[in-house]
Amino acid sequence: MVIFTTAHDRFAVTAFELGAVDYLLKPFGAERFRAAMGRARNVVHAVLTKPDGEAPLNRVFVRDGNAVVPLTLADVERIEAQDDYVLLHTRIKRHLVSLRIRDLELRLPNPPFLRVHRSHIVNLDHVERMVGLDDSRLEVRMKNGAAVPVSRARSQELRRLAR
Repeated sequence: MVIFTTAHDRFAVTAFELGAVDYLLKPFGAERFRAAMGRARNVVHAVLTKPDGEAPLNRVFVRDGNAVVPLTLADVERIEAQDDYVLLHTRIKRHLVSLRIRDLELRLPNPPFLRVHRSHIVNLDHVERMVGLDDSRLEVRMKNGAAVPVSRARSQELRRLAR
């Protein structure tokens, strides 16, 4: 949840386009701050008590220097787990986001996103081909040349689906 605070009102529209919960124009008082925090608590409560079957994401917000910008999921070629973070790979750059791969996977549209390994999700729109490494394992070759391992269990499932 983001509450923007600034002395400049010209950023307000951009803040809400980026999904801000509130926008505090400096100087602000304690009452205005409490109201903003109340909005943030309401949003957090809504997220934590969300019903199953929530709509899939179509974008995710990432840091780009000092800015927070929306990243359209269609631009994400693949996702790689990095402990409690995920690394979103796009054609242009990589973005480290504070999310667990499992939590993100639950919100991704399937297709085109497919979990192929405990540490990897691929966007099928960016896959060039799948190559057999041996009788039990596949490897996903992305259009950009990256090679992504596929788990044994997922390899078997993908082979069954391909028949």
